[in-house]
Amino acid sequence: MTTRPDSLMLQTVKAAVARHLEIDPADVLDDLDLREHLGLDALDLVLIVTRVEEELGVEISLPRLDFVRSVSDLTLVIEDEDEPPTLRDPGVWGADPAHPA
Repeated sequence: MTTRPDSLMLQTVKAAVARHLEIDPADVLDDLDLREHLGLDALDLVLIVTRVEEELGVEISLPRLDFVRSVSDLTLVIEDEDEPPTLRDPGVWGADPAHPA
């Protein structure tokens, strides 16, 4: 069974991609490859994610973006509540959060 993203979240992500590319949101298809078909690179993806984070008040693990190929993939990453540790988490760098420096 394939997981499908929530339609409201999907529309939010599609709108963010469309604004970034300055194109009509109708041209941003769910399963279109962001890199191959829309020409996005890693920086573009981070800028889009930053916009979505601001709009929705969420934090998205940047390392997870390596696995994103489509708008649907990006939406599923944003919806995922079981995020792995991120680079924003001091524990990733070996610091003990219970004993800050």
